[in-house]
Amino acid sequence: MNTKSFFKRLFKKEIDNLDPMKKYLIVGLGNIGADYENTRHNIGFKILDYLANDFKVSFDSDKLGATTTFRFKGRTFILLKPSTYMNLSGKAVKYWMTNEKIAVDNLLIVTDDLNIDFGTIRFKAKGSDGGHNGLKDIQEKLNSATYPRLRFGVGANYSKGRQVDFVLSKWSKEEESELIIKVPCPEITDVEEIDGSLWFGSTWGAYRLNEDGKYDYYSSQRWLPDNKVTDIEPGPEGSVLILTESGLGQICFEEMTLQEKAMQLEKITRKNFIRYGFSSKGGGMTRGNLAQLTIRDSDNDGLWTGMYLGGQLFRYAVTKDAEAWENCKEALMGFERLYSITGVPGLPARAYEVMGFE
Repeated sequence: MNTKSFFKRLFKKEIDNLDPMKKYLIVGLGNIGADYENTRHNIGFKILDYLANDFKVSFDSDKLGATTTFRFKGRTFILLKPSTYMNLSGKAVKYWMTNEKIAVDNLLIVTDDLNIDFGTIRFKAKGSDGGHNGLKDIQEKLNSATYPRLRFGVGANYSKGRQVDFVLSKWSKEEESELIIKVPCPEITDVEEIDGSLWFGSTWGAYRLNEDGKYDYYSSQRWLPDNKVTDIEPGPEGSVLILTESGLGQICFEEMTLQEKAMQLEKITRKNFIRYGFSSKGGGMTRGNLAQLTIRDSDNDGLWTGMYLGGQLFRYAVTKDAEAWENCKEALMGFERLYSITGVPGLPARAYEVMGFE
């Protein structure tokens, strides 16, 4: 994962809209000293080390922590690794926010989290400390729980009473190898915060991080012009605009009931995929252009039609909809032809096509 791109994009929207003199403070939580290097509790330090390396800056010892600074688009970013030890992190955060006159909205805390599965990332603009002593101290010193935090899951693979030993122990070799690939695609090209959710662009599509730590993944021409995403931005009416190397895609969201969703699928199926009573497959499209769609016979005509028939039978049983009953009869007639066309009892055809005229 390219941390430079990650954090550049994470702050992009705020950067473009705020006063050029604004400063940003990114704090990685951890404990100082060789004994704590490469431990689970020090993931915040590790992430900031990656970020500093990508921006070609190095940390220096300073008051209450190690700091470094870089400039991006005329704005100042301060990286801080507190030297107060984890449980007193708030002291360093408060000092540097006051000293540099940094607003809480321009603060980002990077930390580990036992309550999240290993390798899972979550972004929150506010929330409780979740039992994390570092976050608890920050909340007390700032007198607020409303500050952005980026949480990296370390899991909870420890026995009862061994929580402290677990977070202060080092990553296993297996964990280290998987640490930066627990995302749908680790080749990240863009990161954007939109309506409280993190969106990632990658070389294999785009994906959104949900509050439960799972991802919604959008790839292939079903969703995008191509998979190589270069930029993600908020779109009109709650949509998301995704720019790829081949063009601009727009993902729109519409709330609907299960019935409404089923009827939307029914409309598309009836219009484009019904052939001689079968629910058939189609092809011949370029970039999902349905105007180019042609439906054709397939050795799975019976399989897809059986699924469609089951859905229509359920629809009729629940709603007594006359249209559903006609769809059932049509599909059953298609099945009847598969059994009768071979002329061999017990040996149905897989599909058939009408050729020529009588």
